[in-house]
Amino acid sequence: MSEEYRAALRDLARIIKDVAWGDSERVRDLFRYTGDPSVPPLVAELAEQIGTIIVQKEVREFRLENLIEDLFATRKALALARHDPLTGLPNRAMFEELLGKACASALEHGTALALMLVDLDKFKDVNDTLGHAAGDELLTLCAARLRDCVGEPGILGRLGGDEFAVLFVDLREDETLRAGEAILESLRDPFALKDGDVSISASVGVAFRSPEAVTPARLLKNADVAMYRAKAEGRNRLWRYRPLAFPDPS
Repeated sequence: MSEEYRAALRDLARIIKDVAWGDSERVRDLFRYTGDPSVPPLVAELAEQIGTIIVQKEVREFRLENLIEDLFATRKALALARHDPLTGLPNRAMFEELLGKACASALEHGTALALMLVDLDKFKDVNDTLGHAAGDELLTLCAARLRDCVGEPGILGRLGGDEFAVLFVDLREDETLRAGEAILESLRDPFALKDGDVSISASVGVAFRSPEAVTPARLLKNADVAMYRAKAEGRNRLWRYRPLAFPDPS
């Protein structure tokens, strides 16, 4: 092997080492070999092949990096579309989807299912007197207290405005009703807002899965009727839907 050949290989080795250490600009030097008549043809061909492999690898990594970024962006967009941006809770669309799956599973396996609607009493007064920023702060604090009350057995969501929903799966009726009372008690305690303390209450309606209420729409309707009955009875209380107490007009 001639000294010229050895020198060209040493140069090529240095370039490859620099590229391996992160100097991507040196990749261009590999392709300069192909147009240099002083470089032995075999070394020039080797440099071109190595350069091509490195470029292809960088293209694949670039595409993979972009794909990962796109996946994360899509995942974030989906999360935002399915969660309430203020409280981070499942929004109405996601909650109704979860409710539909729970109803189907309960029908198949015969498990207990209860839907609870929690509507804050006179929340509009807070917005009117302290402003919408205070109202948003209050909603965030309410969501935190509801999370603590609901715990593992329940699925909590915000349906919109000042209305929250809780889905209890495979929980006894007495345990569900105790959870509802705990929610009422928790929301009665004053909230420390930036603009001062605020006291509110809630009206809670609960509906249990039954032979006449097996669909998401029916459970939502029954819980809604019970919640408005709680308001009509003076607010700040829980009302359980009972078919005999709320005859279906149809």
